[in-house]
Amino acid sequence: MGLVAEQLSRIAIHLKERGLTEAWNYAFFRVFYGVHSPFISKFMNIWAPYPPYIEVEVTTKCNLRCLMCEHTYWHEPSRDMSYDQFLHIMQQFPRLKWIGLTGIGESFLNKDFMKMIEYCKHRKIYVEIFDTFFYWDKEISYRMVDLGLNRALPSFDAATEKTYKLIRANSDFNRVVAHLRSLFEAKSEKSRKLPEVCFHYIVSKANIDEMSLYLDLIRDIAGDQPVEVQYTEVLSAFKEVEDQLVQIPDSLMHDVEKKSNDLKIKLHWNRNTYRKKPQLCQCTLWTMPFIFVTGDVIPCCGGNEANRRDFQKETSLGNVFVDDFRTIWKGKKYGILRSLLRVNAIPAQCRNCPSFRIS
Repeated sequence: MGLVAEQLSRIAIHLKERGLTEAWNYAFFRVFYGVHSPFISKFMNIWAPYPPYIEVEVTTKCNLRCLMCEHTYWHEPSRDMSYDQFLHIMQQFPRLKWIGLTGIGESFLNKDFMKMIEYCKHRKIYVEIFDTFFYWDKEISYRMVDLGLNRALPSFDAATEKTYKLIRANSDFNRVVAHLRSLFEAKSEKSRKLPEVCFHYIVSKANIDEMSLYLDLIRDIAGDQPVEVQYTEVLSAFKEVEDQLVQIPDSLMHDVEKKSNDLKIKLHWNRNTYRKKPQLCQCTLWTMPFIFVTGDVIPCCGGNEANRRDFQKETSLGNVFVDDFRTIWKGKKYGILRSLLRVNAIPAQCRNCPSFRIS
């Protein structure tokens, strides 16, 4: 299926299961977000429309100690975003079309997380979630299907229990696999195609040899349902993860692509795996600001997982618990960011960008 036909199919699914508003929100997102056209990026930079999509970090609590995650090496106290704080943010985006409810933490450890999702779905906002599926059990699977969650990205990056234990300390391979199966069972029982499911596999030295075998496991978990896999190389080379950095060989990419086609699994390579990255001036990802649990605003999620949390706060564009986001958006810091991007200069916030050419 070609790209246009695929997107039209997804719009049709949203129209059937979620109605006109969410179908439009999905279509709007696909047309304008992440497009690396020089013309569109320049137009978006000058026009600077008020963000129709955001990411919100609802907690920094986490029970896991994952090998490649900055949270494992933090000293920052863990905290939740309260429901009132969440509403305070959401009320600043009355025309929001898309939201990612994932940060550097385990979302279900926030007791109000499901309540936040319910609020977003009541507003007919497209909702995407990355999750480890440690707490996402059968009951939650059925609830997510009923709510109409649009997209789930399981953070699951091993084909065997041995490798999984090495990568995701304090988790449980068999428990997570059972929880993953429950989501596909709930979709099947209720005859739903939503949420779309895209497994997220962070490629490191610990698991690069299981990339192909992983596809067999995913097809087994999903049964005959549509499913996607996205491979991402370890995002940033901070000192604690330097020994896990690896570049996927072209030959392995070819083998994985062939197997994914054979198994009818939609395959994605994350932007950081591109051998030839687009110029930074072509970036439009800053139109999706990422809001920390503390309220600090950074341009996008691309600076995360670099273990530079203090630096990110020091160079934040503002704080939504101090100033209204409209003030931040029209403020000097955002203006400087956009003006630097226009001439392909590197804003401080983008020095560690894994997705664009910055040298």
